[in-house]
Amino acid sequence: EQGLVSQTLTIPRSVCLIAGGSAETGPEQTTITVHAAKADANWPIIEAPFMRDNASTISFHRQLTVDADRLSYEQTTIVDIYGKRFDHIDQNVLTKEG
Repeated sequence: EQGLVSQTLTIPRSVCLIAGGSAETGPEQTTITVHAAKADANWPIIEAPFMRDNASTISFHRQLTVDADRLSYEQTTIVDIYGKRFDHIDQNVLTKEG
């Protein structure tokens, strides 16, 4: 009713996150956008001490779009590995055939 969504994600290297955001539903498609950040009190990223100190996940952002025959997503994870920050960007499209 409010369009609020959450997503939990656990990465096997001792990183967990709770991302939150919104869902927008229209006549043709639905778009879900979520975000989590290390410093966000509402949508946090939690890491084991080794990851926090050496290979930390700073933020996570994902946009998922679904329509009649297609699901697509784009996500960006900002990481700090041994003092160097970079954006890990991933995107993909799944299309229903037939």
